[in-house]
Amino acid sequence: MIRACSFEDIATRFDPLIKKWLISYQQLRDYDEMYQIALIALWEAVQQFDPKKGAFPAYAALMVRGKLLTEIKRKKRYASRHLFFETFPEFPIVQEVDTLEVGAFQYMTWLSDRERLWIKEAVLRDKETAIIAAEQGVTMDTVRSWKKAALAKLKKRLKTEA
Repeated sequence: MIRACSFEDIATRFDPLIKKWLISYQQLRDYDEMYQIALIALWEAVQQFDPKKGAFPAYAALMVRGKLLTEIKRKKRYASRHLFFETFPEFPIVQEVDTLEVGAFQYMTWLSDRERLWIKEAVLRDKETAIIAAEQGVTMDTVRSWKKAALAKLKKRLKTEA
């Protein structure tokens, strides 16, 4: 019976429910993208529906809600693991790195010496992890741990200042 209806009719019937979920999950910034994800989930529900297992409206609602929540969780996880350049504080542009070290790093007293070293070498001087590790006589994993700690502290600091 459900396959006899066109997808446009089904989408029209479920449109208020999809919009209600998008508003209740506060997805207004990415509304169009999330709406498309909901429609794709609805289309998949139509394709996979088995009438022997229950009613279509309940199955479709479950599929759409599940896809929306999965996408929201994926976006939150991505945002928590990545820093975006537009959120970094702006420092004065200085030609020499040593001058920048004095100017910018004096405000970063909350970073350890090793974390400041990683920022200076990797970010300002554009050195790779292997080169920094070789110069400092440590393993690459150690340099990566400096990076991870520095980025975590920067991210935490930026959230408290915002």
